[in-house]
Amino acid sequence: MNTSTVSGATAATATIPEPVTVIPQSITAPTVAAPPVVSTPVVVPTPVVAPAVPVATSAAADLEVIVPQDSPVILVEMTDNIMSPGTIPEASVNFPDPPKLSAIATAATPVLTVTTKTQLYRKFVLPEFTFKFGKYGLTEDGRSVLSEIAKELESDNQWFIVRLDGHTDSTGPEQYNDKLSSQRAIEYAMYLINQENIDSRRIFVKGFGEKAPISTNATLEGRKLNRRVELLLLVRAVNGA
Repeated sequence: MNTSTVSGATAATATIPEPVTVIPQSITAPTVAAPPVVSTPVVVPTPVVAPAVPVATSAAADLEVIVPQDSPVILVEMTDNIMSPGTIPEASVNFPDPPKLSAIATAATPVLTVTTKTQLYRKFVLPEFTFKFGKYGLTEDGRSVLSEIAKELESDNQWFIVRLDGHTDSTGPEQYNDKLSSQRAIEYAMYLINQENIDSRRIFVKGFGEKAPISTNATLEGRKLNRRVELLLLVRAVNGA
């Protein structure tokens, strides 16, 4: 009987094969070629990004609302003037302190002595980015916009008086909204007087609270539109006093 070797030598034919001990650790796993990796390109849609709007540098004309020539007559009370005693409401519990009348000459002759009929000449709507929700103080964007409007006032000699109308949405108590809207109008007026040197005798303020909405208060977007301050440039009505 010939000997058979595991090392690969040629073995003779044997009638009875000799047992061969196979050690598992010595077995080399066959090399199997991995299938080629085919990368499938993933198409990622380009995100749609709205263009940035520099609200802080927006021109005053961008905020202007075109007023028809047949605009209704607006009655202006002399007591709405920023100089009038009692115009600024007193501070109350849970409400911010009112602004100070630091730059107003109380001895100046008022431009109105009686209720006067006026008509709307131009209007600027200052949305809520000019103030913070539930607050009356001006934001940096609000100051920038008011400065732009002040430049418009300096170059336009057609207007007679300025009235600042404050408005809120219907969130919160009605009395609170009345006062908050007045405070916002006063704060804007004080900025025009103290920082932009607008004649205080020609600035009037009025708070409407939630009473004059321009949209529904039932939606978030509607309430956002209702929170605003309107700056009205008024001229004497043709049949005014």
